[in-house]
Amino acid sequence: MATPSAGFNESPLQLAVALLSERQTAARARLCAQHLTGYWADSAVTIYTVDADEEAWIPRASAGDIKLDLPQVPLEGGTLGALLEKREPLLFAASDLAREDYSHLNVRPGLCGQTFLSQSALRRV
Repeated sequence: MATPSAGFNESPLQLAVALLSERQTAARARLCAQHLTGYWADSAVTIYTVDADEEAWIPRASAGDIKLDLPQVPLEGGTLGALLEKREPLLFAASDLAREDYSHLNVRPGLCGQTFLSQSALRRV
């Protein structure tokens, strides 16, 4: 299980300033992923956006020990499909997931769980 990272001290204000200095989605996603992994040691983050034309989730950036096996993930099905359907923060324990639920990820060492926050959920936090 991920543990809090004792050495992390970047404030949300520092992140906001960095985000405002970037214009591209991928660069902003990279900053967010790096920021989020700073909160928890031994964690990994992938930021996805929805491509309505492709009807797929598109990974924009990753941070931590994670490798993406697919350049895009179908909108429906799996844990990402559950996020699209419920549109609220979701937390899945690894023991509750089948490998097919996160087959688009190549995670090492092992998966402890998955947490999903939609952009609309982040606005409420």
